[in-house]
Amino acid sequence: MGKLTYRPEIDGLRAVSVLMVLAFHAGFGFPGGFVGVDVFFVISGYLITSLVMKDIENDRFSFIDFWERRVRRIFPALAVMVMTTLLAGSFLLLPEDFSELAISAIYQALLVANYYFYDSTGYFQGAADLKPLLHTWSLAVEEQFYLILPLILLSWRNWPASRMRQGIWCITLVSFILSVWCTSNYPKIAFYFLPTRAWELMIGTLLAIFPAARLTSKWSNELLSGSGLVAILSCGLWYTGETPFPGASALIPCLGAACLIFANGSSLTWVGQLLAHPVPVFIGKISYSLYLWHWPILALLRHVYGEVLPLEVRLIAVGSSFVLGWASWRFIETPFRRTTAMDRKRVFGLSTGISAALVVFCTTVIVSDGWRFRFPDKVLAVIDGSRIAELKEQELIPVGPPLSAGESPRFLLWGDSHARAVSSLIRTLAEKHQIQGVIASRSATIPALDTWRRSDRDSVQWNRKVVDFIKEQGIQHVIMASRWTINIDGRPDGSLNSLIIDAEASERSREESGNVMRRSMKKTLRELEQAGVTVWILLQVPQQKADIPKIIAQSTLFPGFREIPRTSLQEHRQYQARVNAILQEFCGPNVRLLDPTPFCFDEKGYSISFDDQLPFYCDDHHLSEYGANRLLSALMEPFLQEIADTTGLAGKPKADPSLQQASHSEAPPQRN
Repeated sequence: MGKLTYRPEIDGLRAVSVLMVLAFHAGFGFPGGFVGVDVFFVISGYLITSLVMKDIENDRFSFIDFWERRVRRIFPALAVMVMTTLLAGSFLLLPEDFSELAISAIYQALLVANYYFYDSTGYFQGAADLKPLLHTWSLAVEEQFYLILPLILLSWRNWPASRMRQGIWCITLVSFILSVWCTSNYPKIAFYFLPTRAWELMIGTLLAIFPAARLTSKWSNELLSGSGLVAILSCGLWYTGETPFPGASALIPCLGAACLIFANGSSLTWVGQLLAHPVPVFIGKISYSLYLWHWPILALLRHVYGEVLPLEVRLIAVGSSFVLGWASWRFIETPFRRTTAMDRKRVFGLSTGISAALVVFCTTVIVSDGWRFRFPDKVLAVIDGSRIAELKEQELIPVGPPLSAGESPRFLLWGDSHARAVSSLIRTLAEKHQIQGVIASRSATIPALDTWRRSDRDSVQWNRKVVDFIKEQGIQHVIMASRWTINIDGRPDGSLNSLIIDAEASERSREESGNVMRRSMKKTLRELEQAGVTVWILLQVPQQKADIPKIIAQSTLFPGFREIPRTSLQEHRQYQARVNAILQEFCGPNVRLLDPTPFCFDEKGYSISFDDQLPFYCDDHHLSEYGANRLLSALMEPFLQEIADTTGLAGKPKADPSLQQASHSEAPPQRN
């Protein structure tokens, strides 16, 4: 490998990558701009491998030297960004969010941020867009790669070049196959973990270790270079959040980056000259700092203004990102990389000391529950009073008085986290009416047989276990509660990644998900009906337009800054229309609907989401314990009373007119 020379077009390619990511995150087009990270991976793999191989060939490679350069390159700007984000979070974030930020900062300091965000972007950990250090997952992947790659190359240094290339090819291919498989079966693992991302970096490694031969034809290089740029930009424009990723979809932008790097190796093509222009080169040089700063700015602003940022706020965020990115590059990155005043011992000592101090600081935030002392009692009351019911998931939890020998539960509450949200109310009513029941909840799992979401096929086994338990115990009444709409219509923001599928589903579309719902519910209800079970389907409470407790808390802190948005009755009925129509198809003697709508809107037709004491929601769609009791007691009390009045023998329960009215009433909404 010859002497490494500076290649300005690679900085230009960095500019394309970071601008795509920035546009995607700020909502300025490029719905597939996330592929910019994958282009970064290819570039990093190429440059790091080139540096390591050059030192190995010259017999001067040292792990200490290698990591000193990495620390100088990565740590100073990253540490300043993390410290500044923590400082801003101490002013802007509520206790739970501040604690989560502190935890993520500790994981980042330990180079395993990707593992934290894999585990913390689930159902109840909050929206990913609100996590200020989420973007450090990609830095963690690169850092882990930097730990492993030199070991591989150094251990193979005495191998023939052809055998080394074969080894790199094998690692790349295995990682790619694993990525494709995990993307279909375990997409979060595929997205966050090094083994499923390594092939992207290894594409850059392959570029670096292959012979430096180039295409002989100038036009061949021009075509290859142009095709590479088109491939990257096309993915940025055409991919969306619904594109299965990374897997095979990531291959196109990665190969595009590889084509650009390869085609411009000996001389610049037309595209290479374009990328080597001073403007993209400058953006490329500040790209690392720009990437570091853009995301915490956007995330913190979402905590203040809401998840959908106004245009002017997004413009300010982008402008601020460039200013801070330039300042970080000019006054932090560059001086630390070039200074000779700090020897190796001081570099490692300073970085270790700062990391340790950050861990200690973050630990104080965590053990103090997010520095609760920052807030007045009125705000803390809102926060503490908006909790969802505590319940162990994937367990059958008994409620009501203890069962006597040989006695079976009278009812079972079955569903996802929306079942968990009403579990405290059900428990209270069961004890009041002295009837035994069971609660079976599992987050993000619709109570229907043989269905699953793309990332969770384990729900099939869980639902079968519940139905078998119902039949074995001779349970007569089953309440189904779920966030039904998300399973057949996707999320309110339009994304489809929560649609249910089954073995017959040909595609994950809204139309197909409705058919899946019909098939699975028909099968489930048929099995329950044959077992003599009466099913009560609890429809959804209104979907709110924002996280209610956070807005109330922020409104208490900053009066008049944000209004609490309210969902109208018309919006609610429109949002629920499709799923309610499907569920209505199954109504009959043994299947009835419990509709909370008449109890959740005021006389003006707007949702009731809080009162003078506490919020009724713990986010934008789950009822809090307080809210479930305030809004649904009048709906659920007659139901539990009816169960208590039955004889406990198999057969149909007697009808209660009040329940039928609650199910189908078109009367004007009323305040509970």
